[in-house]
Amino acid sequence: MSYVNPIIIPVFLVLLLTGISYLFLIGKYISGWDKVDPFDTGNSEENEPVSVIIPFRNEASNLPKLIAALSAQQYPPGFIEFLLVNDHSTDASESIILNATGEDPRFRLIHNDGSGKKDALLTGIRLSSGKLILQTDADTIPGNQWIRIMVSFSGETKAGMIAGPVIMHPGTRFLDHLQALEHLSLTAVGIGAFGTGNPVFCSGANMAYRKSLITGLSDPFLKSVTSGDDVFLLHHLKTLKPEAIKFIKNKAVAVLIFPTNNLRSFFRQRGRWAGKSVYFRDLSTYTQAIRIFLMNVAIAGLTLLSFFNIFWLAITLIMYLMKSWPDLILLKRVAIFFNRKDLLKYFIPAQIIYPWYVLISVFTGIAGLLNTQSKSEEKNQWK
Repeated sequence: MSYVNPIIIPVFLVLLLTGISYLFLIGKYISGWDKVDPFDTGNSEENEPVSVIIPFRNEASNLPKLIAALSAQQYPPGFIEFLLVNDHSTDASESIILNATGEDPRFRLIHNDGSGKKDALLTGIRLSSGKLILQTDADTIPGNQWIRIMVSFSGETKAGMIAGPVIMHPGTRFLDHLQALEHLSLTAVGIGAFGTGNPVFCSGANMAYRKSLITGLSDPFLKSVTSGDDVFLLHHLKTLKPEAIKFIKNKAVAVLIFPTNNLRSFFRQRGRWAGKSVYFRDLSTYTQAIRIFLMNVAIAGLTLLSFFNIFWLAITLIMYLMKSWPDLILLKRVAIFFNRKDLLKYFIPAQIIYPWYVLISVFTGIAGLLNTQSKSEEKNQWK
């Protein structure tokens, strides 16, 4: 009789439970995606006063494209204002704005009363005149129907806060393609979670909220933490007024962002995302993140073990299948909806790389938290 290491059976059972838990989680996201009904262009009367707030710091290279996109918005000029809030820029951002906007009365250049993105947002909200506030970033490009459709959705759903889709430009490099595919997966998870009635994150690059709702909240963006204005607002409202939060599933309203230029910027960004998670107070968000994390840790560990024993190689392949099969089903739905099926050809290499990427991102986030910084240094950190 051959000897079987007694540790193999409990380890195998733990791995099996991890895989099953992941299958159920992604299956839940798939169901949630299907439950969020697509929104058509709507029948808005287009007479809702709207303020669009764009906080920025040193965005001289991005502002011309954003201003051009905002200028092209198909919305009555008399009912809209664009508030560009300067958070102590040291480049040519201000002169670029003044030259690009000219005498256009829709644009207002204002200065941050405090320091940091969250203070810039609060300054913009305080000085805004619109009842509905839209928010985006200075390095984005919204489509010309963005405002009109968001207003229409707000009118039809009576939402207090609207989360919108953000799609990444596929770029030209392999790293760009992987980032775009990963971002598409985040979009899938985000919308899927909304569909389950338990949203976990959204993006400040595309969101809207009622001014009356925000001004009625105490510290809506959690100013004590540098980043995460979008997610902390979501979780704040999720606790107080969950019925007020809606997601708009419409490809024309998606805001375009661009991939990071290099690996260092890429992992610094992911480190910030991982680092702010310690401030969440929502148990379901933690449990979902832990299930995803454990699945990727299990695959990474099994990959190393498979070099020493063919048994673990077989288990590794099974775990990869348990992860990739539901991932592909969800990703395919989202890729078709947003016309990004071309990104699916990078699915297999992304699945191989992803477990290691998750580990690096988490360790980067932990390193960021352990890095002792003064409050002034922390406030000066933007993107």
